[in-house]
Amino acid sequence: MRRVIISMIFVLAFAVSVFPADRMHLMELFTRLSCGCCFSASQEAARAGRAFPEDVAVIQYHYDPSIRSDPYYLANPSEVDDRAFHRGASPPSALLNGEALPLDESEATEIILSHLGETTPVEIEITEFSEGTASFTVRCEEPLTGEYRLFVVLTESNIIYGSYRLSCVFRKFLTPVSGEPVTLSGERDFVYPFTVEDGWREENLRVVVFIEDAETGEVIQAAKEPVHLSPSFWVSTPIRAEFVHLHEAETLSVYIYNYGEETGNFHFSLEPDIPGDWDIAVLEHDEFSFSVSISSADTALVRFVVDIGETKGEGNITVRVSPVRDTTQFYILPFALLNEPEYLIVDDDTGERFEPLYIEPMEELENLFATWDVFWYGALLYPDFRDFDGIVWFCAYDTVASLRSTDMIRLNNFLYEGRKLLLFGSGLGVDVGDDDLFDELAGNFVREDIDATEIIGTDEIPELSGISFPFDNTALGFWDATAPDARVILRYNDPEEHPAAVEVENFWFHSILFNFGLEDITDTTAAMTLFRTVLEHIGITEVEDGPSLPENISINIFPNPFNEKLMVELSHPADVDIYNIAGERVAQFDRIEKLIWDAKGNPSGVYIIQAKWRGFSATSEAVLIR
Repeated sequence: MRRVIISMIFVLAFAVSVFPADRMHLMELFTRLSCGCCFSASQEAARAGRAFPEDVAVIQYHYDPSIRSDPYYLANPSEVDDRAFHRGASPPSALLNGEALPLDESEATEIILSHLGETTPVEIEITEFSEGTASFTVRCEEPLTGEYRLFVVLTESNIIYGSYRLSCVFRKFLTPVSGEPVTLSGERDFVYPFTVEDGWREENLRVVVFIEDAETGEVIQAAKEPVHLSPSFWVSTPIRAEFVHLHEAETLSVYIYNYGEETGNFHFSLEPDIPGDWDIAVLEHDEFSFSVSISSADTALVRFVVDIGETKGEGNITVRVSPVRDTTQFYILPFALLNEPEYLIVDDDTGERFEPLYIEPMEELENLFATWDVFWYGALLYPDFRDFDGIVWFCAYDTVASLRSTDMIRLNNFLYEGRKLLLFGSGLGVDVGDDDLFDELAGNFVREDIDATEIIGTDEIPELSGISFPFDNTALGFWDATAPDARVILRYNDPEEHPAAVEVENFWFHSILFNFGLEDITDTTAAMTLFRTVLEHIGITEVEDGPSLPENISINIFPNPFNEKLMVELSHPADVDIYNIAGERVAQFDRIEKLIWDAKGNPSGVYIIQAKWRGFSATSEAVLIR
């Protein structure tokens, strides 16, 4: 009897020790990508919240009811609208446990620090995650009076959008938007099924559970946990040889980035589905199946070569990546096609739908547009942009009708998969100036009418330097080249030399946006000269080999890893850009063969060295350790 009593006392003591429970705080952010200032302001508070991962759960609602161009608002507008209305919030704003929170990072941090160590009579324990199910337990030792509501939310992090990496983006309520009534007494288990929708990355999802006082709106407890779904993730690419003669081989590459806090071991499996007489080989590996170790915040590159030869046909290659531990966090950058790209030509002149043109070789494209007789040619009614490495898009005179916000979002997503874009549109500055094209396509318009009779090449493209093209348009909006890394490659001959075309090239994409229609150049021969020169500059046309051209460019870097200075040596003089892992350019060098990069002022991490010259390119990775 005595032993039984002692055991009972031990159990009671253990149970009591759980309460009061440590309080996890909930930060709710309301922002929108269609307003750059709004987004930047909200991210100040977001950084403060993410600095306390054990104490703060963050949900970032993209709320854009007026402009309606933010893709993360358009993915679930009704639920975001309801939550914003419930909170009386508008972007940019932040709440901590339902109370207004300053957007300034230091002020927000100070308030969060003042709440650390708080306790609550309610505990939320997330017990299990499997694919399609979220399970958790709510405990409350002493019954709480009043009305409370339970909320279960799915968020997604590590979303690459332009130069941004988005975190804690709201995806969906698993409960009703208004919450589920909950009685806080004793212990109760909850199970909520969910579906991973198209466009979500399984490995980046997180479940956030919180309980709100229905009368005051205060969040009294929260919990969060990554969703442990299928440990395997894959990407695939089609390889076609029916439209265009492919040369000896296609070289493709896949980047895998480990953004977890620990080194991760990854198993790779290459699954080709190609004609029997095609050949495929994985560079630096003898087998189609192999494993690699990737350090935290580091990247692995897998390259493979497909030898097609003269055979016509289609094939598909899948690369499957499985972390050894399913808690490892990683993402895969899309395939990068290093040779023989495929391009989509779009003549968008109807205002209802665009007419896609798939033209190869480039001579056929030139002949087609030389007569300005644009028609459907091998049309693909509903092309998947991801099947192409570049797009040449011709807008109509009524640009705002032909280049709709949905088109801009599609083109933006296309660009940030490492692609190329040429966009021609007469008067884009006037027609689309209010639609924040800067946020969508990395260009910025200013609405101002100017008079111009010529378009003149700048020194940014040597082949166009000083060349003038007769121009027939006397009232149009001009470019304001304020985008990061933007370069003016064409200007008007008005007194203020307003920009006519802007080029943006970074780690993620290469785009040239023209504030005029190609048909506005009255000399057809001059128009085609400009067109071909720009295509060659961006790498859409092939550059024929000649005595002065290298077969390729190679990069040697040393030491690697390095702690301050990096030696870079090229096989041929080229332009060199250095990017951090977020895709931001941190250094730029023009026409060099050797250089010493002083990384002073840059943090530790992986850096991408990219060399480019006349259609040839090469990349290499260096690790800075301090």
